[in-house]
Amino acid sequence: MLSLVDTEHYSYSDLTSEINLNTGGLSLGITSYVNLKKLPDFTGAFSAEVRVLYEKLDFGFEIVSEILTRSKFSDEKRLGEILKTTRSRMKMKLENGSHSAAVARATSYFSPTSAYNDCTGGIRYYQFLDDVIREFEKDPKPLIAKLEEVSKKLFTKENMLISYTCDKAGFPALSESMKHLTDALPEGEGTVYPLLTRLEKRKSLASQKKESPLGPQRKYYSLTEEGEKELEEFTRTWDEFKGFVDGIFKYYEGK
Repeated sequence: MLSLVDTEHYSYSDLTSEINLNTGGLSLGITSYVNLKKLPDFTGAFSAEVRVLYEKLDFGFEIVSEILTRSKFSDEKRLGEILKTTRSRMKMKLENGSHSAAVARATSYFSPTSAYNDCTGGIRYYQFLDDVIREFEKDPKPLIAKLEEVSKKLFTKENMLISYTCDKAGFPALSESMKHLTDALPEGEGTVYPLLTRLEKRKSLASQKKESPLGPQRKYYSLTEEGEKELEEFTRTWDEFKGFVDGIFKYYEGK
């Protein structure tokens, strides 16, 4: 869906034109990375790749930000067209590479990575598309709501990893240019960073940005006077609770 629907500032046709005029190409997709140190573990990831000249670096991050955070999924007619086109292309891909598709399907029964790849780009994915289209034709609203929900949960600062290929001359521009993306992404939920932000807002923590030899500036946190008091109170409360629980265990161990 992404890059194929309207966004806040572009129609989907204008978006394609801007990408073609200002970049060497933009690709979005799902991939997986095997953990060679802990097989068969793997990490699934959504990737956004864009190729630009240094003078278009700001645009590269801006257009990725536009697509990830400002895409509109409310055009039911357009969504239906995309779903059917995607299903048609998947069918052609499976038919033209039927042997490879069959092998990938077979390996999915004993390989977690292959199972994931089958769900995101194989026979199971085609079946999934078929089911989605069938339900979408009955009622498009649940799919629209799910697309919006997944986008908000997936595209956050904590989920982001940037890989930047350049020569020495191109590296200094990265820190400032990538703010066009990072500033647009929400903090996300279920990670340590939202907690740090909340503690900072209530004056329990203070933060400052410092230069890093590894790239962009990093944020360093420290306890404020109020934070020290809260930590002392929490430690006292925890010690009391721990003593109470330990006492229960000792009581039953002695019986």
